Amino acid sequence: MFDDDPNASPLRRPVLTHDLMSIDELEAKIAALKGEIEACEQMIAAKQKQRAVADAIFGGKAG
Repeated sequence: MFDDDPNASPLRRPVLTHDLMSIDELEAKIAALKGEIEACEQMIAAKQKQRAVADAIFGGKAG
């Protein structure tokens, strides 16, 4: 199934029915998602710094 594919996009994986999840499970899911968001924001910041360095060296706006 889809869960067996480690390369499957997390956005395309089947979503568990939230109605069937306990409060603790929902809170754990929220915490995990917040952690993923924070990791993405940190990666964006790092990439923006890299882009700024490249722009400073090569001039212009890197795409």
